[in-house]
Amino acid sequence: MLYLKLALGNLKKAYQAYLPFILSSTTLFILLNTINMIWLAPDIQDRRTTPTILKFAFWTIAIFALIIVHYSHNFLMKQRSKEFGLYSVIGMNRKRIAIVAILELFIVFTVIMLIGSLLATVLAKFLYLILVNMIEIDNFEIGLTAAGYRGTWFFFTGIFISLLVITWLKIHKLSSLELLRSNKTPEKEPKSNALIGFLGVLMIIASYAFSLNDKIPFTQEYILYSFLAVLSVIFGTYLFFISFLTWLLRKRKNNKNYFYKKKHFIPTANMLYRMKQNAFGLANITVLASMVMATVIATASIFLSINDSLERAYPNGKNISLDIWSLRDRTKAEEVATDLVTEIGAELADFDGLLYYQTYQNLENTENFSLIDVFSNSDSYVNGTSIYFISLVDYEKSGNPALSLADGQIGYYHTTYHTNLKTTQMTLFDGSVYYVIPLAEQPDLPLRNLRFPGNTAIIILPDDQALMEQMIAHQTEDFVSEVYANNPDYYGFFFYSLLGRVTDEQYQKIADKSDNRDYQAQSPFFWASYKQEEYQNKLDFTGPFLFIGVIIGFSFLMGACLIMYYKQISEGHEDRKAYKVLQEIGMSKKMVRKTISNQILLIFFAPLGLAVIHIGFAMPLLIRLLNDTGVFADSIVWPTASLFILVFILLYYLVYRVTSRTYYKIIER
Repeated sequence: MLYLKLALGNLKKAYQAYLPFILSSTTLFILLNTINMIWLAPDIQDRRTTPTILKFAFWTIAIFALIIVHYSHNFLMKQRSKEFGLYSVIGMNRKRIAIVAILELFIVFTVIMLIGSLLATVLAKFLYLILVNMIEIDNFEIGLTAAGYRGTWFFFTGIFISLLVITWLKIHKLSSLELLRSNKTPEKEPKSNALIGFLGVLMIIASYAFSLNDKIPFTQEYILYSFLAVLSVIFGTYLFFISFLTWLLRKRKNNKNYFYKKKHFIPTANMLYRMKQNAFGLANITVLASMVMATVIATASIFLSINDSLERAYPNGKNISLDIWSLRDRTKAEEVATDLVTEIGAELADFDGLLYYQTYQNLENTENFSLIDVFSNSDSYVNGTSIYFISLVDYEKSGNPALSLADGQIGYYHTTYHTNLKTTQMTLFDGSVYYVIPLAEQPDLPLRNLRFPGNTAIIILPDDQALMEQMIAHQTEDFVSEVYANNPDYYGFFFYSLLGRVTDEQYQKIADKSDNRDYQAQSPFFWASYKQEEYQNKLDFTGPFLFIGVIIGFSFLMGACLIMYYKQISEGHEDRKAYKVLQEIGMSKKMVRKTISNQILLIFFAPLGLAVIHIGFAMPLLIRLLNDTGVFADSIVWPTASLFILVFILLYYLVYRVTSRTYYKIIER
């Protein structure tokens, strides 16, 4: 009972030290529990991609919570160590001190779990309303089940058990004198190795160069390289702050003409001392700020691009795309298309058609290129370019600029290489060598898939006969005989794409016909894609994506704010005596305040400035990744980024004002 009274009394007296820890832990618990409850809601579980996105968000924030809660607890222990040392001096042994500290944590843990669960229930209902409106579903109920709380409770229980163990071991490890002095122990000075610092700068510059290079084909390797570029920026940022800035400040200090001036002496000396303690924290703030901006910009751009993407995919008021395949030639394609459109009561005149052959290859930008040499089945599909073979007649009837092809010539367009195309000769599947006529712009064709971003190539052949020759040379006899048993009506694997207009009732007939198709029959396959259904599918994906992006971004922002707040408090206590001495030797309070202001401004806004630079150079890479994964981001990302960066700077400034005021108060006391 005595220990419990001591623990309650300590919490009451040391509430200022505990408050940041309680607020950060409670906020993260609420966010995590809220996501878990929404994730396990029955209506959400019925969605196609939403549960996966929410699951990813849960574990992302869970890992982040693990780091931040331990970071906050470490700061709390430093603040409380002197108090624990006094207990030791007055006769309490370390075991009893540890029991009191553990009881304090247990009380805090209980409060966090109870209050957090209550607030998470309210917040989950509110955010669930937002989410279901974003993805436009009708059910507004969220079930309160034990599973919705269980995962978060178990996870935070594990975190607090680890904190209890750390507290016990730390108190048992240190002597009374060490406990009294541990909160005064300065952080280790980072080594000012110029070579390591410049290595950090080079890593950042290399990542910037990769982001600006739009000539690299979009493959799985490109995504891997993008991930490595992000890691390079992160590690480069740490090296920059930890080594380069310390080295730069020391160079200034050693420059007598610069250092021994009134306006440079105190800021440089104090910044060097501050850099010793803050380099790692500044790098953390920079990385977290960059993550906040990148996460929110990307998710918001994806959400805002829905209508733009659909208008591009279904231009001129068209709302349906019919893809018919397993066709022999143009005559058979038009016959099947006519029967299908007529059967649902629509007019073929409302449709634009295109006969093409599609495959996937790993295309390279070389002078002489052979499709035969690069053919590989599954790897081509995953890593390759989507190649569309069409005839000159379809190219011309789609309203594209006139193209004259002589014997032995083909038209060629590649989304990545078109501004720097090196290929002059190309060997096609039948072994024929063609001279390449490059196209300056992507052809406008009635093919929905071409209107989505991606790594795409278009090869224009002189006529239908050349088109059929390439199809026959590429696909195997075994495949054709397996599917159609050598039925001459359907020999081949041509595609015929129709883009047009239908009513809802007409589309439903198409959908029913597709659902009830006899897959054993020797007839063409067809697939219908409806604009309204695609709109709902995109909402199902982008709505939760934006929802989670904002939550994760808020978590990262909170982490950056906590790091800044903790640093301001710890440095305020450590700098207090130094500024008192400066005033005693003649420095006015006005000069002290001005010096503090200049230092804090630089310390605060150096991470912000570098984070904005990171995002600026990351924008081409972000746009490329979004474009090549199905989002037309060019017209969306820059306005979204500009607006959010301004909002983020404002929020960052408000945090600066709050935390700097805390620092001033500590110094003035």
